[in-house]
Amino acid sequence: AVGVDYSKTFIEYCKKIEGNMKQGCRFFELSLTDMNDLESKSFDLVVSNVVMVDVLDYKAAFKEIARVMKDDGRFIWSNIHPVFGSAANAVDIKIPNDSKRNESRYLKMIDRYFDSGGELIEWMTSPTWQIRRTLEEYSKALKEAGFVISEIIEPQPTMEDIQQNPGWLAFDADRWTHFIIFECLKR
Repeated sequence: AVGVDYSKTFIEYCKKIEGNMKQGCRFFELSLTDMNDLESKSFDLVVSNVVMVDVLDYKAAFKEIARVMKDDGRFIWSNIHPVFGSAANAVDIKIPNDSKRNESRYLKMIDRYFDSGGELIEWMTSPTWQIRRTLEEYSKALKEAGFVISEIIEPQPTMEDIQQNPGWLAFDADRWTHFIIFECLKR
């Protein structure tokens, strides 16, 4: 297995874990837009978890991922859902609006969906930048890079998930998804 990340801190952490587990993993501190340390057509599976919101040149990243993949390889990646996952383009209205109970529901109003680009959001008590794009932009960029979308998954929690996390999941996670998962095939 090979791990790639732009963050030196993340790579050092992974190397530390690998040192304890000894699975034979290799790690590279690289940008997804320039992975020249990796050979072309050398991977049959690439997995990426919520990374594209942090990549400025997503088109170049998709092309570079396609370059290192074997033909008919699978590219599975998740992302913040471009409609429901973004904080800056949505307004949450609590119903009833004066309720402090978890049982109260939120109405999510989506606005400015087509305004792609960077946005400053609050994430885990710190401001951070994320880059929003439409589903159409992702679809076209994947096609241009030589991928075909074979499946899209919009995760919904199970009853077990809801029971284990009642305050966070019980009353809104069944109404919209925060994430989207793409399975793509390189052609």
